[in-house]
Amino acid sequence: MNWASFFLSLYHAAYRGVWREWLRAVMWSLLIAIGSGLIASATIGYYPGVAIFFVVIAICGGIWWIIANILFAKNFNRVYLEHVEKKIAQQDFTPDPSGGRVIASIFAYAAGYTMVGIIIGALSVGSLIAGSNDSTYDDTDINDSSAYDGAAEDHDSTAATAPDTSGSIIGTDIYDYLGHWTVDMTNSALDASVRFDLENNNDILCFSAEAIWGQGDRVTKIGTTSLDMNEANTQAYGTYCDNLSNTGTVVLDFENGELYLTLVGNADHAWDISMQHEHCSRGQTDAPGALTDGVTQSIEQRLNDEAEFASMLQGQIIDRENWRSYEYLLLDTMADRNDDSSLSSVGTFEGTDSMTGVSVYQITQAEMEQWMQENYGADVADTQPDVAIYANGYYTAYGSQGFIGDTVSLLAAYELQSDTYYVQFSKQNEATMDDDGRGYAVVHFSDEYGVWQVWELGWDTEEASEQALAAYKN
Repeated sequence: MNWASFFLSLYHAAYRGVWREWLRAVMWSLLIAIGSGLIASATIGYYPGVAIFFVVIAICGGIWWIIANILFAKNFNRVYLEHVEKKIAQQDFTPDPSGGRVIASIFAYAAGYTMVGIIIGALSVGSLIAGSNDSTYDDTDINDSSAYDGAAEDHDSTAATAPDTSGSIIGTDIYDYLGHWTVDMTNSALDASVRFDLENNNDILCFSAEAIWGQGDRVTKIGTTSLDMNEANTQAYGTYCDNLSNTGTVVLDFENGELYLTLVGNADHAWDISMQHEHCSRGQTDAPGALTDGVTQSIEQRLNDEAEFASMLQGQIIDRENWRSYEYLLLDTMADRNDDSSLSSVGTFEGTDSMTGVSVYQITQAEMEQWMQENYGADVADTQPDVAIYANGYYTAYGSQGFIGDTVSLLAAYELQSDTYYVQFSKQNEATMDDDGRGYAVVHFSDEYGVWQVWELGWDTEEASEQALAAYKN
């Protein structure tokens, strides 16, 4: 037992230069404790039972963290010996003891402790307040319009997918509200642009919506949802399920020619599109197959994420079937994608390379296949991997020390089928701002993953053949 390590933990490990080894020893227990604490804080106002469960998990994680520290102290001399032997093998004779690292570790620990405490406190307060506010919906039938409009009369509960024809819009002025709308977002804290459509389907009012975050970093869609009308024809209501399988309630209030939208999700999550009584404005009608500005930006961002990898294609075309031929090139750029792109990360972060300072990730074959399936719709079942790529069961991806690529701008888009587009784009060199040619892609919005998948990419090829495009239309 190394008693200095036992009592000083991180600070001693930092002083001796083995803080990375200490972090690996306690990482999982720390993540479980913090993660469970955050979940418990976020759910305390909605689901107290769930919150208590995660509090217990957090306590177990804390106990595990203590045990991990004790075991690290017990094995410290062996860990430090391996550290010294590794430095000798690398001919690194710099001294290990460092007071600066101790000071840095103290500040890092204090900052982390403070930040987690603030986040947990904010989540707890927000959850309790939101849970209290949502009690109106929890205590009332989800299709009871009195929960939103005190003047509306009680009505029978009706499934949104099979509405009662008593909700018919025949003989009302609801026809004046059909068409495209955008939400003004003046009351809610939602950091997304939201647009929706109102349609008449066999004299039943139908609602569909789309929310876009940032420059298209994430898109949430609500498919066509049937709405019921109250007897006064001043309000429409129903339930929805979005492309991420989140459910909730939609309410439209028709007030003196103005339209207001309320969306209430049944569970709080990262891409929740809840809002309260937001004023809506008429949107422009899109031409068939045309893309909105938000979707255009979303596709451009997705293609920009391909720049480093695609620059190595050298005129070749990658698609869902032949991606194995480019598996090594894809893996080679994965560390930079994990650090810089808007796509989900893949693999395990191993730290930074001591010589170059770049990020290092270890990626297994199964992780890579899942990532390709999510972001490319890749065929992983019927294609054989190059097992030599994954030495010892994983591929080690190193980040680059700087990459200057191209910026993509869409020139044209053609709808091949629902949520699937053939797009042509121009490229501009980020450094010189010079034109860098043309390319094309077939992109598809995946409801399952909530992302734009690149089904086919010709980075340096201006257009696809008619025969190739015809295959996507079938």
